[in-house]
Amino acid sequence: MKKQICLIGFTVVCSIFGFAQTAKTKKTVEKEQQLYYAHDVAKGQTVYGLCKLYGVTEKEIYKYNPQAENGLRYGEIIYILISPLKVETYSVKRGETYASIAKNRGISEAELKKLNPDKEATLEVGSIIYVPIVEMEESVSTTISAPKSKKEEKKEEKKKENSASAAPQTTVKTVTHTVEQGESLYAIARKYSVTVENIKTANPFLTEVLSIGQQIIIPVGNEIKQTEPEPENTLSAGTKKKEYTVFVLIPLYLSAADTIEPTRIKSLADYGKVKSFSFIQFYEALLLASEAVTSEYPKTKINLHVEDVNSSLQMTELINSGKLDKADLIIGPFYPKEFSYLCQYAREKKITLVNPFSMNLDACGTKVYKLSAPLRAHGEQFANYVTANYDNAKIIFASYQTHDEAEKINAYKSAMQSAFSKSGKQINIQEINLINSGIAGIQSAMSGTAENFVFTFFDGELRVTNFVQNLNKAKNHNLTLVAPQSWLDYDNIETEYFMNMKTHYIAQYFVDYSNPNVIRFVDAFRSAYDTEPTLDLFAFQGYDFTYYFLSSLCENGTHFLSYSDKNSKLLSTQFEFVKTTDNMLENSFVHIFKLKDYRYIDATRDIEKK
Repeated sequence: MKKQICLIGFTVVCSIFGFAQTAKTKKTVEKEQQLYYAHDVAKGQTVYGLCKLYGVTEKEIYKYNPQAENGLRYGEIIYILISPLKVETYSVKRGETYASIAKNRGISEAELKKLNPDKEATLEVGSIIYVPIVEMEESVSTTISAPKSKKEEKKEEKKKENSASAAPQTTVKTVTHTVEQGESLYAIARKYSVTVENIKTANPFLTEVLSIGQQIIIPVGNEIKQTEPEPENTLSAGTKKKEYTVFVLIPLYLSAADTIEPTRIKSLADYGKVKSFSFIQFYEALLLASEAVTSEYPKTKINLHVEDVNSSLQMTELINSGKLDKADLIIGPFYPKEFSYLCQYAREKKITLVNPFSMNLDACGTKVYKLSAPLRAHGEQFANYVTANYDNAKIIFASYQTHDEAEKINAYKSAMQSAFSKSGKQINIQEINLINSGIAGIQSAMSGTAENFVFTFFDGELRVTNFVQNLNKAKNHNLTLVAPQSWLDYDNIETEYFMNMKTHYIAQYFVDYSNPNVIRFVDAFRSAYDTEPTLDLFAFQGYDFTYYFLSSLCENGTHFLSYSDKNSKLLSTQFEFVKTTDNMLENSFVHIFKLKDYRYIDATRDIEKK
């Protein structure tokens, strides 16, 4: 395997200090088919302030406002590029929403809303909005040809007739589904083996919030099939090449490397204080994974490029450079904003993307493998674990009523109710407000005969310590605490408390250090880099992502859906992809692990039917 590691420079972020803070403007201006914020400079406002306000760099400000290099003037208008997309105006038609218009234009709903910051959340008929220009193929030839003979004309007519008869039928069989308690769009889509996007297309006014008794049309058969051949650099199932080009876009912050003082790096904890080290172990493990694939597939050549991408400007410059044009696969970028910039480009070039870490991700318009399992998958997998191992159980969600907690509880609750319903088991779910009732509320809600799973989603070492100590005093043998993974970082809580409560964790990543593959990797990493690989610094993720996708490329091109056999060689996660939209494949795998005998073990393998 030929590994070409191309590390590019980093644009210096704004460094002019300022004090004034104002809100982002909603005023926009269109120039040469591109959209800009038109920001009125407030008193005392600086370039640094604008950089922080709009999330751009000093270079981006000066590019469109060269006069700003001499300082800002009160009342002056500064233009800030909203999106690299070329735009045009569009009049909203009856029944259209941001989601439907975005789909038709091949962008995400978030991208479309970003182009229209001054518009309401709900569009009205006749509203004028900005939409990206869809590049149409030329249908008229510019070359002048000789007049066709009658024989040739007849041939063309026959060809058109044959094409028309071979066109896919547009008839779609449908059924009407009545929404039941706890059902989500995702659960309904899985029930009928269709995608969420299929359901939304058949129900233009449908939102994510469903009501009990609501009727939804479900397209269940004879849907239009896309017959367009895929371009050469996007591979279908079963198509293999001898050589691939892969880019990994990592936020390495190379420009900040010059400021690192080696004498201050005395432990792994010190790495977290240096921005350039945020993903350095990901990069180091990536190299080890590529070497493993080289050994396993010596006849396949992969040109592997690594680029430093940590800003929208860097992403734009990389796209404009043309380096990515022939990519078969792009892993990254890691941050949502830069990933959304890449979507438009990848869609035009038909390049397959891998999104490493985003929990929420809008449709991109090109094939995307989303590696982070959504919260609904967390809830569904744990519900399946409960029904498989417990004859009777109760779920208790305990919270301090924050927005973050409510969001997670709703996602878990919806997925669990759907999974429990399918299992045929009657498992009660209850929510407890810890502000009003505290630990006493949990105790009164507990079942005396069933296993009680108490879920928590809050954080804060002092609050967690008090909660764990008080819950442990309840000494309920039918109690299983399900805690956030972040609680593992709190050192001042007695380990015995967590063991007493049979504490479980749900997480995307978990490392079993007794696994022979993990042992070999840790030894190789120590030998190569003289340091310890950790999940916090993304070493295990870097190896898993790189090994899985490079080896799958060698096996069968960019069709990774069915290559779960690669999971046996991964170190911290697995990939079980589920199709959620026409182009999105979302990982549904999560680990469920627990503390037992002072060791963290895979709970699904330590089965003790109750």
